Amino acid sequence: MIFLFPFFFFQQIIWVKATDAAGWSPRWGHTSVVAQNRIWVIAGGDERIWKNDVWYSFNGIDWFLAIDSSPWTPRHGAVSLVRNDTLWLFGGCDQNGFKSDVWFSPDGINWEKRIDSAPWTPRWGHRIVLFHNQFWLLGGEDRNLNLKNDVWYSEDGRDWHLATPSADWSPRCRHTALNFRNKIWILGGTDGRVRNDVWYSEDGRNWILANSSAQWPPRSCYTAAVFQDKIWLGGGLDSLNLRNDVWYSEDGINWEEALPVAPWSRRRCNTLVSFDNRLWVLGGNDGTPRNDIWYTSGLSVSEDTFQKILSPQIFPNPFSKSTLIRYRSQEKEKISISVYSILGEKIKTLIKENVISGGYTIIWDGRDDKGKEVPKGIYLLRFSLAKNNYLFPLIKI
Repeated sequence: MIFLFPFFFFQQIIWVKATDAAGWSPRWGHTSVVAQNRIWVIAGGDERIWKNDVWYSFNGIDWFLAIDSSPWTPRHGAVSLVRNDTLWLFGGCDQNGFKSDVWFSPDGINWEKRIDSAPWTPRWGHRIVLFHNQFWLLGGEDRNLNLKNDVWYSEDGRDWHLATPSADWSPRCRHTALNFRNKIWILGGTDGRVRNDVWYSEDGRNWILANSSAQWPPRSCYTAAVFQDKIWLGGGLDSLNLRNDVWYSEDGINWEEALPVAPWSRRRCNTLVSFDNRLWVLGGNDGTPRNDIWYTSGLSVSEDTFQKILSPQIFPNPFSKSTLIRYRSQEKEKISISVYSILGEKIKTLIKENVISGGYTIIWDGRDDKGKEVPKGIYLLRFSLAKNNYLFPLIKI
């Protein structure tokens, strides 16, 4: 059987561990944003102690404490946003219950309360999106454990207006939402049942069902990010299990699996942000609160460059002993083909040379550079040319 893998399947998604233990304490239920050329981690905790600290990093590795005890109460399940490089914090849950307060800060250190009790009911598991330079609040769970599908908006964080008391999507919490191509998008969450539906709106009031059952498994307690004009999501909790798969979509409707099993542990309540031309996963709970940080190594794709290679034929795949790789180059160029582990470690260099236009065949015998047979599992075949890398899955059984 011949397996033909499309060009952008597994598009250059190698995860690299930035640090196993960031400066901030292990936590989940935190929130992360990007502002002022840095990543920010705000609030969250480890179930025993919730935090009201604020941390930032210029590189995702070295972290600095902006403030250890903000004027807003320690909490989890809050939402943060950035508008004009100002940090905003909305609601969440502290030791006394659910909140509907709104705070803002120009520097992460000095915080000012915009309103103590917004007209939307105190809640957590909600989402807020910046849309047309307004704050739009979407769903969540209130203090009476009622799931919500109301939609509110505000120009300034103080004066709120009800766009709709009951949107077309079911009442839910722990979903994710974002602004993508000038639309508000709602993805998954739980309404009593874990969902994988996708909705969008051009005005926050009228909603269209984009996909009633997306290709990714239903989940809650996760986040998504816009990166290179695609929506990306990863991790979360399905009806039974924690997850560490990664998916992306170019239109919000059709989804592709970028990686079935990421090297970071299965987890929920992690955050996912786009920073420095990379995706970043920060903390979360894999059964234990975490403070590890992972980033993608070069997810950029140059279609013009990639057209120099016709889609490789890899067979058999899955394989047990060896697999044959056929590819074609359309011009003279320097090319490197290597096998990597799912953790991004180089296993075997197959070729590294200049080639001319024509067809080529190479064989990987399932061994590393030292001649040792590798164990069963998923590996990545990396084509490198013109300073770009392209990945295809290899499965050894």
